[in-house]
Amino acid sequence: MSVAHTVVWAMTPVIVVFLLGFLSAKWHDFDRRQAEALNKLVMNYALPLTLFIGTVQTPREVILGDTALFLSFIGIFSVFYFILVLFFRYVLKLNLALSAITALTATVPGVPFIGPTVLQYFFGSDSQIAVSISSIIINVINVPATVILMTIGTDVHDPSEKSDEHLLIKQIGRAVKAPVVWLPVLGLVLVLVGIRVPGLVDNSLRLLGVSTGGVSLFASGIVLASYKLSVNRFVVFTVLIKNVVQPAILWGILLWLGVKGTILNQAVVTTAIPSVSLAVMLAMQFGMEQSDTASAAFFSTILSILTMGVFVALLGM
Repeated sequence: MSVAHTVVWAMTPVIVVFLLGFLSAKWHDFDRRQAEALNKLVMNYALPLTLFIGTVQTPREVILGDTALFLSFIGIFSVFYFILVLFFRYVLKLNLALSAITALTATVPGVPFIGPTVLQYFFGSDSQIAVSISSIIINVINVPATVILMTIGTDVHDPSEKSDEHLLIKQIGRAVKAPVVWLPVLGLVLVLVGIRVPGLVDNSLRLLGVSTGGVSLFASGIVLASYKLSVNRFVVFTVLIKNVVQPAILWGILLWLGVKGTILNQAVVTTAIPSVSLAVMLAMQFGMEQSDTASAAFFSTILSILTMGVFVALLGM
C-alpha cells in the first residue's frame, strides 16, 4: 500500500465525521445550541470516562518501560505546551485563557480519540504502545492544565476576595473539581499502585466513553458551520505549528539523540496527527475563540493528509 493510500485511508473517517457535522448544520438539522448540548455531554460525561478508561487500561509496564517514547511525548506535548503558553501570554500578550487554548490546539494531537484508528494503519498492533503512552500524558497533564488555566483566565475577580492568592486557590479548586481533570489523574494513580478496574465496570463506562471522538468531531463541524470559516494569523500559525513545526522539532531532537527505527517513526507520526477536537469543546465551554479554534482544527485535519504523508514518506516507512 502506497504512502498516499495509507494516509488517505487513515484520515478519511476523521474528515468525514467532521464534514457530517458541518453539513448537518448547513442543512439545519443541528444548530449551535444543540452543539452546546453535545459539548456538555462530551465534557461532563463522555470525555472524562474516555480519559479514565484510556488511562486505567494502560499496563504499568508500558508507562514505566518504554522510556524513550515516554520522554519524547512528555517533551513535545507537555513541555512544548507550557513553553507556548508562556510565549503567547508574555510575548504576544494574549490573556491566560486564550494562551492556554491556543497552545492546546497547536501542540496536542487527537491521539486519545483518533489515534487508534490512524496509527493502526501504519504500525499495526505495535501502535497500542504509542497510543497508550501519548494518551496518558495528554490526559493527565495537558487537558487538566488547560482546564485549570482557562478557569483562572476567564474567572471574574470578586472584590470581596481577601487576596489574589486566595482567589487563585479558589479558582484552582473549582477547576480540579471537574471530572475531566481528576478522573484521568485517578486512573493514573490506580495504574501505578497496581489496582485493576473490574471488567464489568470497564465495559459499562466504555459504552458512553467511546462516543467521545465521533461526537466531538461532529460537534466541531457544527460549530464551524455556525461561524464564518476563519483564515487569519491565529489559524495559520496554529496549524503550521501543529502539522509541521512540532513533528519536525521532535524528529530533529530524536535524530540528535541517536534514536532511530520504530521508536523514531512512531514518535514522529503520532505527533503529526492533527489537532485534538477537544480544543473546540473547551472553546465552546469557556465561550472564547470558537470560530478560530474550530477553523484551526478543521484545517489541521484536512491538511494532515498532506503533512502526515510528507513525514511518512521522509521517514521511509
